[in-house]
Amino acid sequence: MRIVADIMLLGWPVVSLVLFSVLRPRQAVLASLLAGWLLLPQKVGFKLSGLPDYTRVTSVVLGLVLGVLVFDLSRLSGIRLGRFDLPIVAWCLCPMASSVANGLGIYDGISGVLTHVIFYGIPYFIGRLYFSDHIGMRELAIGLIVAMLCYVPLILFELRMSPQLHKHVYGFLQIPFKMIWRLGWYRPMVFLRHGLELGVLIAGAALVAVWLWRSRSIIRIGWLSARFAALILLVVSLLCRALNGYFVLFMGLGALYTTKMFKSRAVVILLALFPIFYCL
Repeated sequence: MRIVADIMLLGWPVVSLVLFSVLRPRQAVLASLLAGWLLLPQKVGFKLSGLPDYTRVTSVVLGLVLGVLVFDLSRLSGIRLGRFDLPIVAWCLCPMASSVANGLGIYDGISGVLTHVIFYGIPYFIGRLYFSDHIGMRELAIGLIVAMLCYVPLILFELRMSPQLHKHVYGFLQIPFKMIWRLGWYRPMVFLRHGLELGVLIAGAALVAVWLWRSRSIIRIGWLSARFAALILLVVSLLCRALNGYFVLFMGLGALYTTKMFKSRAVVILLALFPIFYCL
């Protein structure tokens, strides 16, 4: 079964190129990113001497880069970097400074910089290219909702049968089986790293769906009404039994309705600043 995981990792850049050939660039980026993140195997990869390991993240990022270079190269000329991009540049260069300061040498520093560029830098700049305006952010939100609605049948399967899909498809579980029982029932994972990751992801999708529905930004998502889509994601989010997902969902909903009630953005601003204060 490991061969299936290897084929998926190595073949995903080809899938991305196919998506770019049949979809508009922004849609192709969305489809490649979300499908790759939701479907590719965990805990497998290839060791590359002198380079970051080839993992699911590398596979997705490589597919996106190839797609942009082959099918939408002209868009790169439109990007303009500014002072708001400095934090991600600094973050990508941090491993070099850390390596030199700790006497590990330039070689380890370069390896760390490459890893940060693949994991953080390239995804950030692809986001800047395609999702930095109102239309792009709206399509990103709808894409997340659609992706998680497609994930719902798999989540319900694992709720009923236990989190075994990754094992059935790729031959192994992401985490020990004893860690999938929470709050009196199974906590699904599907093809993600952990049930907590799935919980946050679907909670975020549910929050976005409620927000778009209540603001009347969308009326329908495919053949579903926006209200029904939001309800499905809310219910499944609660069934996922992830406390971090509950926190994201209820804090976000509280901010949404408080903002609407008092006509003030203060709560949303405080919520956005919360991760910074938490880290401090």
